[in-house]
Formats: sequence, C-alpha cells, structure tokens
Amino acid sequence: MEKTAISSVQQAAYLCYLWYSGKLTQEQLNEDNLKTFQDLLGSALGSEELISFGEKMRGSEHFTDTHRHIIKKWRHRMEPVPSLSEQESLALIQELVESFDASLIYDHNIIASITHIQRGKSVNRENWSSDRMPCWTLHLTTKGKALFLNNNIELEVTPGSMMLLQPGTSYHYGLHPSENEWKHYWVLFQPRPHWNEWLNWLSLDKGIFHLPLPDSDKTAAMEKLILRLIDLHDDPNPYRSDLQHNRLEEILIRARAEKSSLSHKLPDSRIEKACSYIQTHLSESFNVDDVAAACNLSPSRMAHLFKEQMGISLKAWSNNMRLQQARKLLISSNDSISQIAKHIGYDDPTQFAKNFKRNMGCSPRDFRQNFLNNH
Repeated sequence: MEKTAISSVQQAAYLCYLWYSGKLTQEQLNEDNLKTFQDLLGSALGSEELISFGEKMRGSEHFTDTHRHIIKKWRHRMEPVPSLSEQESLALIQELVESFDASLIYDHNIIASITHIQRGKSVNRENWSSDRMPCWTLHLTTKGKALFLNNNIELEVTPGSMMLLQPGTSYHYGLHPSENEWKHYWVLFQPRPHWNEWLNWLSLDKGIFHLPLPDSDKTAAMEKLILRLIDLHDDPNPYRSDLQHNRLEEILIRARAEKSSLSHKLPDSRIEKACSYIQTHLSESFNVDDVAAACNLSPSRMAHLFKEQMGISLKAWSNNMRLQQARKLLISSNDSISQIAKHIGYDDPTQFAKNFKRNMGCSPRDFRQNFLNNH
C-alpha cells in the first residue's frame, strides 16, 4: 500500500482495520500512526497500551459477534489490498469507533490529554460525538468554540469554560459549526469518596456541570495545572498514580474555589418575566411592544433594561431562543424542516434556513445529518 496513493483518512481506516483484526504490530506504529489512534480513541495511549487494549477488546464478551459482522462486511475491501474511497473509509472508522468497549480504555485511574480539532485537518471526531462515558470527564476549553447539548440544554463552550460530566451521562458535543478549531484539555477519572464537595459545580442538566473561569489569567493557570497532570503519563515513578490523584485534587479544589468566588447577580424580576414570555410564545409572532405590555413596562424601557441585564437585544435573544429550540427539535424529532420552522414562529422555511446557517455555519439539514451519522 503506497502512502502517496492514499489520503490520511484512508490510511487511518487501514490502520484501524489492522488493529481491530489483531494484525497491527508495534513496528507499524510510528509517531504519525500512533497520533491517528490517539485522536480516534480520544486517549493518549502509547503503542504498547494500544496493542494491549486491542487484545482486551478482542477478548471481551460482546466482541465476538460484533467482530464477525464488521470483519465480514469489510474484509473484501481491505484484504489483500485496501480499496476504500474516502467516504467508505470514514464509514469504516465510525463503525469501528462505535464498537469499542470504552470501559476497556478507561480502566486506568486517571487519563489526561489534549485534543486540538481543526476543521478539514483531522481524521478524528471532527464533527459530533454522542458520549456515555463509564467515568467522570473534565473538559477545559482554551481556544475556539464547541457546542455541548442534549434534549434539555445547549451550551456554547468558549475559552475559559470548564465542563464536568458524570458517568453514563448522555450528551452530544463537538466543534461548533461556525468555528474552524477547538482546543481543549480533558481528564478521565474515578473520584475518591472525599471529592464529592469539589464536584458540586453549576448543574446544567442531570450529570452535566459547568464552570466559567472569570478571566484569561485563571484559564492559563488552570491549563498549567492540567499540563502538569498530563506530564505524569510517562513518569516511571512507582507512585505515579498517587501523584496523578494529588494533581487532580489540586485542579478540583482550585475549580471549587473559583465557583465559590463567582458572584451570581439575580436578574431583574421583570426581565425574568420577559424571558418567560418569549420562551412561551416562540411559535407566535411578537415584538418588543408585546413583551413590554406583558411586563408592565414601556417599549423603550423594556428594550433598554433587557439589553442592560442580558447583554443582548430582546430581538436577538428571541431569535437565539428560536434557533436553540430548532436545534433540539432537529435532534429529537422526525419533523420536517418546514414543520420545525413553523413550530418556532417562522412562516418562511427559507428564511429560517438562512438564519440558522448564519447562526450555526451549516444548514438545518446538515446539522441534523451530523447527529444521525454519529448517534
């Protein structure tokens, strides 16, 4: 197989097939090939660990039937010479990644690493992933933007945002459709009993917690702490696990201290009422006058107070809420694009599609398809 004749995606599919079949050797795992696996699995496994994980995976209870089906499906396209197109290569990679037993990867106490996704330059999970991890997950975003959401919540994650996710939590996440990159650090761990207080962050939904760091200096300091944790991955010290827990404890304690220092200013009750009115009437046509009347304010006072309290105009906030509701419907229902547009107050589906693409960087149809392909 000549390297010059294939793309990075095709090479990744070929390596995955060899590994999945038990035919990949450590000699084939040069730096680039190993990085490919680390990106695909979302874990900084070394070459020996990768081979060992493959052996564990093939020895797991559920693997036999899955293995037989996938190998039978793809063998004629991979042996003796691979002949997959880029689209077929992506399909094979997706199928293999979804078949992995994640608990076999995360049977270590703590795994920490960094992922830098650049649109068009990665063979990893560039678009969307649907995770249900067997351990706690900590994220810190330092560059670009991502989107975390499920049927109940939606959060644009920007530099300085920390996310904490409980085991078994179901959510979607990925590079924001309007962004070209997302750089984030992540830590996978099983907490010790006395850590419970440090894991008490702002709850967005069941099992999903968020902590916005107040400024770039705090973000840089937290990044340094996580880098120190990552540096322990190859440390030969026999007390490496204790050192890892010690450093993660410091991260969690400092994060908890930031949570305690944040001041949560309660919004004006009239703005809370305005937000409630808007969310209740998303499927209807309304303007500032209607919202102001519902809150016993003049239109000019409503417009000024809303911008002051929310940092965005009432019209822009209303449109954001409509598009947020649209994204939830796109992933949770089988309604057509036109039906969804009508449900959130758009009489013209074309205008809805234009606003959606302007806001998200992709069409409603493409947004839905990304989730269908990765769910």
